[in-house]
Formats: sequence, structure tokens, C-alpha cells
Amino acid sequence: MTTLQQSFDYLESLYHRPILPPEQVGLRRIEYLLGRLGNPESSFRAIHVTGTCGKGSTTTMIGCILRASGYRTGVFRSPHLESYLERLEIDGEMVGESEWCALFDEVKPLAEAMESGQAPGYEAGGRPSLFEFVWAMAALFFARQSIDVGAIEVGVGGRLSPTNVLHPEVAVLTNVSLDHTKLLGATEREIGREKAHIIKSGSQATTAARHPEVLEEIRRRCQSVEAPLWVVGDEVTVDIRRGSFDGEVIDVRTPVGEYRELAVPLLGRHQAINAATAVSAIDQFTGSGGRVSRGAVSEGLASARLPGRFEIVSTDPLIILDCARNSASARVLRETIDQLLPDRTVVMLGGVLADKDAAAVAHNLGPRLRAAVVTQPPWAERTGDPERLAGPLREHVDAVEVQQDPDAALSLALSRLTEDDVLLVTGSLYLVAAIRKRLLKPEREASLAARVPAAMTGSPPGLPGLTADRPQV
Repeated sequence: MTTLQQSFDYLESLYHRPILPPEQVGLRRIEYLLGRLGNPESSFRAIHVTGTCGKGSTTTMIGCILRASGYRTGVFRSPHLESYLERLEIDGEMVGESEWCALFDEVKPLAEAMESGQAPGYEAGGRPSLFEFVWAMAALFFARQSIDVGAIEVGVGGRLSPTNVLHPEVAVLTNVSLDHTKLLGATEREIGREKAHIIKSGSQATTAARHPEVLEEIRRRCQSVEAPLWVVGDEVTVDIRRGSFDGEVIDVRTPVGEYRELAVPLLGRHQAINAATAVSAIDQFTGSGGRVSRGAVSEGLASARLPGRFEIVSTDPLIILDCARNSASARVLRETIDQLLPDRTVVMLGGVLADKDAAAVAHNLGPRLRAAVVTQPPWAERTGDPERLAGPLREHVDAVEVQQDPDAALSLALSRLTEDDVLLVTGSLYLVAAIRKRLLKPEREASLAARVPAAMTGSPPGLPGLTADRPQV
């Protein structure tokens, strides 16, 4: 049997091998691959989630509510933060290493036959993508484990996403902004049109999108397939009762239900919108024959956790991780800092991939920073010149330094902290994952603590509602 590391190495090697673009092959590759596996994706009910930002959080919340309702629930998410195993989850537990390897060994021969031209009846041509490979593993895993329902996160877009072979009971579009423009289109309208294609005949749809042209595209798609649509802000309302470092407490009203005092532990007002979107999707699922109690909604939301999304990994010094990699997510991140840390100064450790709008990230976050250390995300195939981010940051921040190595950049950023500073690690998910691993590795705690100025001891000031169970470094 293939080892875990060998499977990871093989998947990573796919980045270096030629592949036909999705526009040329459509869904034919994944349809063939799943067909050879017995079409496992058709064995479970599904809630399908897309969106530019918030789809990971919303998928997680949906999965938690379904699990609290007693459903055997699969969650498929992409990308992962630290391990490919995170992408496949049943009832809150990641796929086991031996299960992963067995699934990998079942899919790999089919993928190799497709690549070599020896797959019988295969006409699309070429190997499956990494996402197609792992999604096939997930669908097979979910079918073999007899899940009742899957909360399935799109990778990129919608129309050409390999997950779009699903016929979901509910299609969810969290929001739409500019990202992956080379693949999805140069305008919000074009991107919204691509994402709206996860809405199918027989589905219901929920969205929190507010851009008029995006909503127009979503409504047009719903009309064409006769799918009912609920819009957060119209048919669905959310009121934020209070927010702190313990999360948001909200009231949500849908056309069929009213929920009061729901606790959302994910931090930031934007998570209240994501939670309302998840509750709306759950109420639509219930309306199509599901069984979800009000208590399960409350219990499920309260249990939701998602690393790397305004995640506090240390209180002394205060260190926050957030994967803000585009203009919209950087704007939301700044709003969350202003909400929860209005009187604290911020030092940023950041880096973005070559295909991201570094200037937009800089212009959204820059005015809130006292200092910044810019580094390269640890992904050689897509890393770019750190000056793409450092240059625009200098328009707002006097103290901007570049350190190419992420580990050295972390040491540098920690050395720049003063008593009132917060260290914000942000940008590429790959950078956040690497820094998170370094910060939370037990044997590193002493050495990291030694780099923090001696003045930064005791409880961090100005953190109302912050519980004491978070680590110190």
C-alpha cells in the first residue's frame, strides 16, 4: 500500500505535469473517473456551497448543524490548511491515514490510465487534476461510509468545478467578489454567472450576495431551473445582538423559522452573515424532507471551529491568523480588527501568491498597520516577488521589511512587537498554515517565547470576552 507521504508527494507532483484546461474538457474527466468508481457521488444527499469568501466557514457550519441533528455527515473542503486529510471528514473526524491510503490506491490506477491514454472509453484526454483526484476519493469515501448527507465545498467557481456533478438539494452562494479572474471572468457579473451554475433543477438556493449584478445573475439562473431562492438581507434576516472575542450572538429569521440567541464562535461580524446563510440552507434542506430541530441549529453553530480564520493562536503575545488573500477578505479582516481590537496597534506578517491582487490586500490592511514584515508563501510554483505586497504597503506604513524565508520572517516580526502590538499573520493560506505549524509545535514554544520582548508578559490588555483557554508562546 502507498504510504501517506507517498500519496502527498504524488498529488504535489501533479502541479508539474501538463493538463488540459477545464474550459476544454468541461466535466468529462471527473464524470469518467466517478463513473469508473460506480458514481459514488449519487449515493448521498448534498448541500453544495460556493462563493468567493466565506464558503469554508459556511460549509463547516452546515456540517456541524447536520451532525447535531443526527445525520451521518460528510464534509468536503478545499483547500486544506495543514494536511490533505482535512479535506475529507465524517461526523467531525478527518479520514484516517490508512483509509486515505486505501482510497488513494483505488483512484490512482484509474488516473494513470487516463493520463497514459489506456483508459477504455475515455475521450476527454489527459490526467485528472489534483482537485478531481481528491474529490473522487472523497465521494468514494462518503459512499463507502454510508453518509446521509454531504456538505460539499466547491474548489473554484461553480460551472466547471468537479463537484458540479452533484445534484444538490440546496445550492449555497455565500458572496461574489473579484478573485480567480483569469478562470472565472473579469467582472462580478461574470463570476456570479459561473458560480450560479451549481443551482440545478430540483434544488433550492440561498445566497448572501448583495452586488446587484451578481444577484441578477443568480435570480436568472434560479428562474431558468425553477429553483426557489432565499437571499440573506431580504427573505432571510440576521440581527447581531453582541460580539466579542467569544464570537457573535445573533438572531436569524427565515421564511419558515426564527432563531434567537444563536452563539457563533467564529470571530467577526462577517461570520454572522455566514451563519445566517448556513441556517437558511438548513431550513431549505428541512423543507425538502430533512429533519433538523431548532436545538440542533443552536448546538451545531456553537460547535463550529475553523482554523486560520481570525484564529487566536497565542494570547501572550496576541497572535492572530487569518487567510485574507484578496481585496474582499482583506477588507473584512480590517473590519474585524477594528471591531475587536480598536485600541491595539498591529504588526503584520504577510505574503500572497503570484496570482493574487497584492495591492488590494495592501490598501485594505495598510492603514491599520504600525509595521509589516513581508515574506514568500512556501509554494514555489505560485510564489511571487514579495515587493508586490511590500511596495504598496509602503504607501501606508513606514516600517516595512522583507524577509524571504517564512521562519526567519516570523522571528523578525516577533522581535518588532511592542507591548501594545498584535501580530497578524495573513495572506496566503499556505503561509498561514506554515506559520501556524511553527507556532503550535510544542518544542518551538520556548524558542519563540525567547524572541518576544520582556515587556510583553502577563495578560494582554484590552481583550474583552477573551477566554483563558488559548495558548501562550
